[in-house]
Order: sequence, then C-alpha cells, then structure tokens
Amino acid sequence: MNGLDALTMLSWTRERLFSVIEVLPEEFLDFKPQGIPKSERYNKPRIILSHIAFTESYWLHEKVVKDPYQPSTWSFPGKTKDVIIEALNLIRAKTNYWLEHNLDLCLDQPYSTRAKKTYSWLFYHVAEHEAHHLGQICLLTTLAGVKIPWV
Repeated sequence: MNGLDALTMLSWTRERLFSVIEVLPEEFLDFKPQGIPKSERYNKPRIILSHIAFTESYWLHEKVVKDPYQPSTWSFPGKTKDVIIEALNLIRAKTNYWLEHNLDLCLDQPYSTRAKKTYSWLFYHVAEHEAHHLGQICLLTTLAGVKIPWV
C-alpha cells in the first residue's frame, strides 16, 4: 500500500459517512432506540461520530505524525451537524496532507522503530473502523425512519 491507496480507501468511507450525516435531522444525533442498555458506550450517532474523529486523531496523528491529540476537540455533546462535519473535515485534511506528502512512501513498514504495526495497518484500521461505525449509524438511521441516501 502507498499513500495514494490510503487516500482512496479513506475517502470512500468518509464520503458515505457525510452523505448520511447530511440527511439526518439535528435531533437524530441523540437518537437511541428503546432497549439498548445505558452501558453501551457507542449507542447514539453523536457519540459514534465523536469516536470516529477521536480514533483517526489518535491512530494517525498521535502515532504517525506525532501530533498529540486533544480529546476535548472530539467531544461533540451539544454540537451541531455543521460543527461535527467541520471537525471531521479538519482531522481528515490533516490526514490527507500527510499522505499527499508521502505518496511514494511504502506504507508496509512499521510506523516507528518500536512499533510492530505498519503504516498500512493503521490506515486500513482507521478506514475499517469508520466503515464499521458507518454501519451502526445506518442501522440507527433506518430505525429512526430516515432514508439512507444510497438505498
């Protein structure tokens, strides 16, 4: 995998995530179906979106770029969809910037001298992680009676 591959992979899930967020009413961000235990950590779209941003920030910026993440940046309680989209765009722009400046770097090597994980694993993990949570948001969207854009 190289930087261009990672850019392509990451853009696919983000485009779909944004297409779902755009059709959601603001109040849906706090939707939680009946029967989900209170102890479930990622049970509302707002919390899932916060977790997506935090994970990208932690794995790609804390570990790869060595830019310490700020957990408060990725806390979305009470924030509007536009603010959440802006935060997701900010973290992705930082990711894309790094990748665009490392297009030829072979990502199949450890991301640090002490790491066992490769750059490829980190980028794949972030894309797969976002796709997983996109599925959760799509399920919640359907349960709330909102039509998913591509269905």
